Amino acid sequence: MRDKTALSREEEIVLACCRQEVPAAGRLRPADWGRVAALAEREGVVTLLYTWMERHGLLSDLPDRVRTDLFNRYYLTAGAVVVWQTELQKILRLAARMELAFLALKGVVLAETVYDNPVLRPMSDIDLLVRPEDFSRARNVLGLAGYRPLAGEGRLAPGADYLTSLRFVRNSGPFLPIHLHTHLVNSTVPNRKLAAAVPMADIWRRARPVSLCGQPALALAAHHQLLHLAEHGLRVSHSLTRWRYLCDIDRTVRHHRDMLDWDLFCATVLAAGLQRFVYHPLALAGRRLETPVPTEVLVRLRPRSGWEDRTFTLLLERNIRKPGLSYLLHLAQQENPVAKLHFLYRTVLPPREVLAVRYGLSTGLVHHGHYLRRMLEIGTTLLGAASAGLLGSGGRVRSDNGD
Repeated sequence: MRDKTALSREEEIVLACCRQEVPAAGRLRPADWGRVAALAEREGVVTLLYTWMERHGLLSDLPDRVRTDLFNRYYLTAGAVVVWQTELQKILRLAARMELAFLALKGVVLAETVYDNPVLRPMSDIDLLVRPEDFSRARNVLGLAGYRPLAGEGRLAPGADYLTSLRFVRNSGPFLPIHLHTHLVNSTVPNRKLAAAVPMADIWRRARPVSLCGQPALALAAHHQLLHLAEHGLRVSHSLTRWRYLCDIDRTVRHHRDMLDWDLFCATVLAAGLQRFVYHPLALAGRRLETPVPTEVLVRLRPRSGWEDRTFTLLLERNIRKPGLSYLLHLAQQENPVAKLHFLYRTVLPPREVLAVRYGLSTGLVHHGHYLRRMLEIGTTLLGAASAGLLGSGGRVRSDNGD
């Protein structure tokens, strides 16, 4: 059922494009089109907006400046697609020669499989998953392709409590970074419990072969793909701040509709105890995009509701989406007050290497001021959530965070 939350006219238009609705009488009521375009950009769906308006003959409704801006953004993204497809083809070809299995994640596989056109799924990096024992060989493949670890991250060990990935960049050229993962869970908050709950052995066992850019690769099974997208949208830095997270879930559900085993999906989520990391994104996708998630699935996955879940739900209902707010759900996942305090402590005081990645520094430059900054960020987020959720604030906050 569609969400009844009061939205601005501009928000309604952007959500209509996400739902791929047919506009009534082929036209939309007047709106601030500059704000519509800016909102679509922030929500990560600007190319969806352009193609939707073009398909329904709505571009002529736009002021020339806005129409030109949307046109330019679409074709800039199209150019970026050509670049990343060429790079990915080269990397996968090298991996095949070394008999190395890369499992493609998120945008790079969604753009090629569940979206009608890769341009509709912009990306900030290319995410690839490897088995931990293959990490050194994967680094060699990326080195042969001209990539090196991002400064400050070269000494991070995959499989740690926090970050389970390294970013690789090219020395020159307009190339997307490569984000090399050894686990689906990756965060600058302590993630050991969450990571241990994700069934990585089963994920690798059920991975399905796909062809990306004409080269062999692996992709997540449909139910694991949906689990990963939900968890990814609730990363603390993401917190469902972009409607693109919901679009990914919606397109995945619709694309795999005939092969998605909902009983298996629910059993996987329940066995891992990950209900709250799946329920909230699926429920919001159903309300905002009318994603066809069976009602009985949401009933089975609805988590036991503590104050953290209730506050987060209330914020979403008021369309308050701000980076950091999903920390409430990570906090709720801790089983008792002592565990919650320990989780807070390890969030505020992570290893220096984690803060270096968080703030884009080399490890040697991290000092006490960065830990103070971390404390202020977490305190501000939790106090803001309490104020907005418990005192009734209706303000809306947006994020420009990417993947």
